[in-house]
Amino acid sequence: MRVLRPRSSLASTFAFLLAAACAEGTAITDGAGGEGAGEPQGGEASEGGQGQGGGCNQAEVCNGADDDCDGDVDEGCDCDDGETQACYSGPAGTEGVGECAPGTQTCAGGAWGDCQAELLPGDELCDGLDNDCNDAVDDGFDVLMCGVGECAAMSAECFDGVPGTCVPGTPVAEICDGLDNNCDGTPDDGDPGAGLTCSTGLLGVCAAGTTACTGGAPACNQNVMSSAETCDGLDNDCNGDVDPGCCTNTAPLATASISPGGGTIAPYTAAAMNNGNPSCSNGWAWIENDGSPAGDYFQLTWASPVTIGSMTVDSVAAGGDGVCGVPSGRNILAATVQYWNGAGWVTAGSLFNQADYNFVFPSQITTTMLRLYDVTASAGNGNSLLFEWYVYASPTCVIPP
Repeated sequence: MRVLRPRSSLASTFAFLLAAACAEGTAITDGAGGEGAGEPQGGEASEGGQGQGGGCNQAEVCNGADDDCDGDVDEGCDCDDGETQACYSGPAGTEGVGECAPGTQTCAGGAWGDCQAELLPGDELCDGLDNDCNDAVDDGFDVLMCGVGECAAMSAECFDGVPGTCVPGTPVAEICDGLDNNCDGTPDDGDPGAGLTCSTGLLGVCAAGTTACTGGAPACNQNVMSSAETCDGLDNDCNGDVDPGCCTNTAPLATASISPGGGTIAPYTAAAMNNGNPSCSNGWAWIENDGSPAGDYFQLTWASPVTIGSMTVDSVAAGGDGVCGVPSGRNILAATVQYWNGAGWVTAGSLFNQADYNFVFPSQITTTMLRLYDVTASAGNGNSLLFEWYVYASPTCVIPP
């Protein structure tokens, strides 16, 4: 219900008189009406009251006047038609804050219309304005993040009223550093820098290594672990000492033999070539041969298999040996080195034109028989002799010529 606004005393008096006149049946007009007697009773008097100016019998409208002459002005009206007022339907405390502003209502038919053109709180936008009317501009925005690994980047989602853009870094080739350089989500994937030859800084067989990416750093992993010495020409236990105790001559443990026709009278027998004593007085072994290979041989046979890596054959020069009284032509000009593999003879190499031979086998062998086969001498006497034959497990016990 609208609150009636106070009127002046003159208006109140007029309203009272008007009501009284109406009660007596007197027509009050503000224009020229029809003729009438003005009698309180009678139909013609009533007809005179219907002049052009209107009267108290009209309906009340919301216009600030007592149209129906009942003493009340605009009863039933919330407002006067055409009247306007400010309005705001947003949450309390937001009107006039940020972008929020009141609108306008217009009265029509005694009632206020909808609130027009008001600005209410909305979602906060990145535009330099306080859209949600909380007295904070561009609040509530986060940090943008993009990319992985070393390509990871971040940017403000909103900065100075402008939406941010996150641009990831550029991938590069993966290196061993504990980082994801190629930005695929996995650090050091593919074992970068691995597989290269490197030195561990250790001794012997432990020195050689291969690179690997371990714990984000390049590492040199040794290829062979330390083990017990095996008389193979290597420092197996990685202590800097190659084949200790492996250069013991095993020839004296064998039985010596020669091809038929050789020396059989002491001290010039087969046994003289592996008794460990190369002196002239101790004799030597010799075979009867000529300048052409004819199957003549010197041979050592062991009761059980032995490992052989190198050997020395102590013979004589082609011109003879004046110290021991050996004439010329008694040398080992050439011979084939063979060993027994359990099924047949295998050639390991050959000797040629030296007084003494230091021979290293291509790889260690294990055998029960070793021989110098097809032995030939220089032209002349034709009998090759052998002072002493030394056989070693390690290939490092002799120095090849």
